[in-house]
Amino acid sequence: MFLKGLTGRRPGSIPMPTAWAEPGRLPAMARPLEIAACRRLCSWHGTDGLLDDERLFRCSGCGSEWVASQSWTPVDHTGVVPDPVQEERRRGRG
Repeated sequence: MFLKGLTGRRPGSIPMPTAWAEPGRLPAMARPLEIAACRRLCSWHGTDGLLDDERLFRCSGCGSEWVASQSWTPVDHTGVVPDPVQEERRRGRG
C-alpha cells in the first residue's frame, strides 16, 4: 500500500530518488515542503539549504518553504515577487 501523494514510497521506506519517478507523475521530494497559512507577514528569503538539489527558500512570516520546481511562486506581503525568487526562476529551475 502506497501513501497518497508520495510517488513510490511505502510507510517506513526510504524516499525514491527523483530519477525513478513514474512517467507522467511528479517525483517525490526527499521531504515535504513546509506550507503554512499566510498571515500577511510574508517575507521570502533564500536559505543556505538545498532540497533535492534545488535552492530552498523560506518565509520568515509563516515558515512556509518553496523551491523553483513548485507550480506556485511566493509573493511578499507587499504583493511583489522577491528578487532572489525571480532570479531562481530565470535560472530555468522551474
